[in-house]
Amino acid sequence: MSTVTSSLPSRTAAGFVLVLLVALPVWISPGAQAAFPGVNGRLVFTSDRTGNFEIFSMNPDGSDLVQLTDWPEEDREPAWSPDGTKIVFVRVVDGDYEIFSMNADGTDVKNLTNHGRFDDEPVWSTDGTKIAWRSNRSDDAEIWVMNADGTNPVNLTNSPGLDDEAAWSPDGTRIAFRSTRDGNPEIYVMNADGTNPTRLTDNARSDDDPAWSPDGTKIAFRSHREGTGSSDIFVMDAGDGSGLVNLTRTPDRRDTDPAWSPDGTIIAYGNEDRDNGVERTGDGEIWVMNANGSGQRNMTNHPAFDGDVDWQPLGSPPTTVTTQPPPPPVTAPSGTIAGPTPTPSADPPSPTVPGRRVPTGYWMLGGDGMVYPFGEARHLGEAVVPAGVVAVDIEPTPTRDGYWVVDEGGGLSALGDARDHGRPSPSALAAGESVTSLSATPSGAGYWMFTNRGRALPFGDAIFLGDMSGVVLNGPVLDSIPTPSGAGYYMVASDGGIFSFGDARFFGSMGGKPLNKPVQSLVPDPDGSGYWLVAADGGVFAFEAEFRGSMGATPLNKPVTGMVPFGNGYLMVGEDGGIFNFSDQPFHGSLGDRPPLRPVVAVAALE
Repeated sequence: MSTVTSSLPSRTAAGFVLVLLVALPVWISPGAQAAFPGVNGRLVFTSDRTGNFEIFSMNPDGSDLVQLTDWPEEDREPAWSPDGTKIVFVRVVDGDYEIFSMNADGTDVKNLTNHGRFDDEPVWSTDGTKIAWRSNRSDDAEIWVMNADGTNPVNLTNSPGLDDEAAWSPDGTRIAFRSTRDGNPEIYVMNADGTNPTRLTDNARSDDDPAWSPDGTKIAFRSHREGTGSSDIFVMDAGDGSGLVNLTRTPDRRDTDPAWSPDGTIIAYGNEDRDNGVERTGDGEIWVMNANGSGQRNMTNHPAFDGDVDWQPLGSPPTTVTTQPPPPPVTAPSGTIAGPTPTPSADPPSPTVPGRRVPTGYWMLGGDGMVYPFGEARHLGEAVVPAGVVAVDIEPTPTRDGYWVVDEGGGLSALGDARDHGRPSPSALAAGESVTSLSATPSGAGYWMFTNRGRALPFGDAIFLGDMSGVVLNGPVLDSIPTPSGAGYYMVASDGGIFSFGDARFFGSMGGKPLNKPVQSLVPDPDGSGYWLVAADGGVFAFEAEFRGSMGATPLNKPVTGMVPFGNGYLMVGEDGGIFNFSDQPFHGSLGDRPPLRPVVAVAALE
């Protein structure tokens, strides 16, 4: 980590600034898994139950838990080889994502990629000779393939859209994957050499995480198509995407990352959501269900995160009784579907402990909808952003267990415990008008979208308190913040003009004053008696708020695009993912010299 301390002038005062720019790991998305025919072996998965992300294995019934890795940074996304003797996985080395392999017991660890760009989401070919994975080494997310020893890397997709989450078919001839090449994230299949890509799904919301059944006839995948802010596990015919069936159908839960058992009777998957706002199964759990969706039950039931599950194949399918059977199906009376055992009401969630340390961290948002988490901020998924449209803002929910991402057209992605409370119709925005920011109400049951023309569009329990409709502005409105009561809000324009509504108090503005660069964001003082503005060159303007520092005359690699409250001060983010921290809170990393796939447009904090 490099630390630079310098005294810098500001527009309002002189102060000191701590600049920290470091490339730290960013978990983008777990990859899909392959299903190789055989006897059902062990489950391998990622968990942070030791305080760091490591790889574990266990029996399918949850017994005999074994920790396979012990690495000071992170190990994630394990996938079994087709003979069940090896595991490929992602290891973070000095902030860089690399593909590693190891034996099933965690020995003989080898770095297969050793490259300076992001490499993740590995999966074996059916014959065990190759590994497919995702990389941005060609400056875009693509699916690559290499020999199992890491030699001869080849780009299979090479398309302008996002291509990732590869899953090899059991016969080895095809690869299923996710792509945004036609706009929304959809499931495609292609030949194993990258030719003849064919789209299987056509959905206005995200489809991802494809996983083949062991007989190659079905593909299980995750979809947000139910539109409730949750995601479910679906299954479809592998040939043409027909025969679509929702297996989990749990509207208040995020089900993700399906993995078929080698005998095809069971599907393991991850669960990462909430039930009616109350923690149902912890931060993330491994569940299993029968292949028809019945018998859903929690296999880990641990307060830590457990996810990225894959199922070990052992030899060929037997003709009689398996020597290592899967968990028995759960039965139910005729005409019903068996499900997970309810949590007894006498065992409520643990109350908040007084004086407990407040989690700290932040998320960055790329213009393509990619979300980059740092510190204790959890990655809850990427936004669905149509082709040719740019994501503009990310807003956490009051619990910080979810976030909304809005794009310039008013499109919304509600992730984690965020709920979709509405969005503008296609005709609601005038020609040349675009959404530039989103602010949530204190309850999280609503939000306002603000446009470049100063319009406020309320949804859910958000109340319209006035806007700048009909007023000719000197500069477009770029940011907004609500007051703590939810009975007011501010807008800030690029010329530094401040517009206050409801119980928002006006403390001054830069309107009419010369600026070196446009103002980008407005941040409230923690005591509610003032605010700060930040310009694209990192200059800070303090109004009835203590000046904490600025980038002043320091040259920046890329412009500042956002600023948020952070501890007793503020946190800025640059277009390249550089972080500038002016607060009492710790620095948790930046994209540094590993630029994002698309420019960073916004930042949001846990605090």
